[in-house]
Amino acid sequence: KILEGFNRLSVRGELRPSEFRTGFLNCAGPVPEALAEALFNCFDSNSSGTLDVQQFVCGVAVICKGRPEQKLRLLFMVYDTDKDQRLSDRDLKRF
Repeated sequence: KILEGFNRLSVRGELRPSEFRTGFLNCAGPVPEALAEALFNCFDSNSSGTLDVQQFVCGVAVICKGRPEQKLRLLFMVYDTDKDQRLSDRDLKRF
């Protein structure tokens, strides 16, 4: 099902931020833009601006089936928007 969803939303094997947000994240209800962007950036491990199928599947796997440590690491990465490996008041106020 994950692969089917990716194929339905992607264009030429790449998922752009807009499709990620509207097609994937919003299926459970509206997601704030800043949160969608931060999660997309965590999935986009090579900073290309798009997700390939491997990045998408790996990110979804962490959310759905990951160990608690993996989920906490992903959550930390979502909040650490300046990528300085620590959470500041500024990072936390973004959401």
